[in-house]
Formats: sequence, C-alpha cells, structure tokens
Amino acid sequence: MSGPDAVSGNSDDRFAPRWTGCIGVFNETGELNSRENEELHYRKHVVLGREWERDLSLSEYRDQAIEHLNSVDGENVIELCQAEDLAVVKYNISSGDLGIVRADDGAIKTYFRPKDFQYVLRKVNAGAWDEPAIADGFETAPDARTVSDDPDVGYLFTRLELLAATLPSVAHEVVLGFADRAIHSDDVLSMLARLGEYRFCVFELQRRVLTEAQNDAMFRYRKQVVWAVASFEALERYRSRELIEAIVAGLESKIAALQGLWVESSALIRNVDEFESALDDRQLVGYAILELRVLRIHRRLLDFVVERYERQLLKNDIYLRSIIYQLTVRFRYEEQQRVAPEEFFWRRMTKNVG
Repeated sequence: MSGPDAVSGNSDDRFAPRWTGCIGVFNETGELNSRENEELHYRKHVVLGREWERDLSLSEYRDQAIEHLNSVDGENVIELCQAEDLAVVKYNISSGDLGIVRADDGAIKTYFRPKDFQYVLRKVNAGAWDEPAIADGFETAPDARTVSDDPDVGYLFTRLELLAATLPSVAHEVVLGFADRAIHSDDVLSMLARLGEYRFCVFELQRRVLTEAQNDAMFRYRKQVVWAVASFEALERYRSRELIEAIVAGLESKIAALQGLWVESSALIRNVDEFESALDDRQLVGYAILELRVLRIHRRLLDFVVERYERQLLKNDIYLRSIIYQLTVRFRYEEQQRVAPEEFFWRRMTKNVG
C-alpha cells in the first residue's frame, strides 16, 4: 500500500508504518536540483556529521534512505505526518534513523540520525508532526506531581523525565557494545552527555524550593537512572582504557563535524530545524565535557585529559559566535529552552530574538 491514503493508517494502530512509495531520489529545492540536494545531505550527515558508525558511500546512503522510508517494520518503525506539507515521517526507535519523504511523488526530503528521541518529541510538541503521544513510555502530558508555576522547574522536570526513560536503554546498548567488542563512540558520548545533563537537572532542582510531591517525583526519576550510572561506573572500573578511547573518538569526531558545519554554515544550514539540531549537537558535547569535569573532581578517569577538548571546544566556538546571531535573525529563531549551564551562551543569545 502506498501513496497519500496510506499515511492515515488505521486509527486503532495510529503509528504503524504503512507508506511504501519512496522512489529513491531527493526532491528539488528552490536553489538545488535533486542531485545537488542529495549530495548536500550526504555531506552534512555522513561526511561532516558522521552520524553512522561506519563510512557510507553516497549510493549506500541513498540505499539506506530508501530501505528506511519503505520499511513497514511495525516493531521498530513509527510513522507520522508532517503538518506543513503532509510529508511522511518515519523514525526507527531501535536504530535512531529518521527520514522524511514527500507523500505525493515519493521524493526524499531528508534522511539522518538525530541525537535522540527528544528531537521527535520536540516536533510533536510544536505541532509540526502528528500525534502528541509517539509511543508507550514517551507520553508528553505533564505529570500532575511536577506541575509548577516556575517555567524553569517545569522544563527541568520534563528533561529529567525523558532522561529517566531513555538512559537505562542507552546504557544497555553501550554495555552490549563493549561486551561484543563493537563499541560505538557516538553511543558512549551520548550516554556521557545524558549523564551530565541528568546531573545538571538534579542540581538545578535541588537548589529550588520544591513541593513534597515534586521531591518524590525527582527521587523516582533518580531511581530509574541508577542502573545507567552503575553501568558507566562498571565500564570505568573494568574497561577504562577502551572507555577512554571511545570518549576521545566521540569528542574528536563531533567537535570536528561541528567546526566544519559552522565554517560552512551559509551553505550547509538552510532552515531552522537544521540550525536547532546543530545547536543540540553542540550542547551534547558541552554536557559530555561538563560530566568529565565532575568526574575529574571526584578523582575518576584521571587518565583522561579533559582540558584538551575544552580548548578545542573553545576554539570551535569562535566560529559559532561569529554566525549565531545572523542565523538566529535569518530563521527568526527563538530558543524555547528555559535553563542551561551558563557556558551554553547561544541559549541566552537566541532566547528573545524570534
């Protein structure tokens, strides 16, 4: 079954994938033909972004996009509709692959790997993609115990809830990678960054006045993260060398990709979604380094020289500082995030520009 009628699906199983009409070419844009648009996406997500664990040729990237967008794997793939143009959105919960394809002619709009499920949730919450509840365990309705008149508290609880839901599974995949000797540095970096953000959220909440119900909710979320924390500590104790190698590879890859993106921002960043995704990638590195600093304070991972990557990140931020205001104005971008570490300067710059 293919075409526009297939997108609506069965109301009893709203997110089961049914659409299979991808023709295998990228769509044309106002400035680029199909081939140029494909090469732009390939360079951004494979060459610079390094979003997959291995190098892909252009044809392999295209073939993966076709396979993903035509997949009807109901166990791993969810299917949504993009409100703006009724394009088909497919997200693989297991692999993290996401693709968007035109429903009318089957042309590919994009294919990439966002850093985590939060990207999908943000789209749904903003009304860009239907429906509000993506999958079991990721409901977006606020928990009555965490509702607060303070928007910062509400945001911190939302992030903490998401981290509590996702960190255990991320940690499980990382541990399996070490056990199978198939370590993916991006997964290790993502786990480290999420632990850093988790630590930041807890710290920020603890220095605010919370209700008893909110304190109970925070304690419940912290219990859910215990397994992930223990997994990281076990890797640090028994596989320290391999863990440090994976962190180094992840940081160097992500920082280099961001530097290349900022330098060529005018050519590579073409819409607000790409801009926000790039800021999220920069934030991921920031949280990872924040966690590494805390570990050093606690006399852990002493063989890791975090200062080297702090310097690289500061150098990389020179490019970001030179372009962020122009891009913010260009896309009329207004940051929705309520609270972040002070050094994440772009979150303050973009807050009131929209």
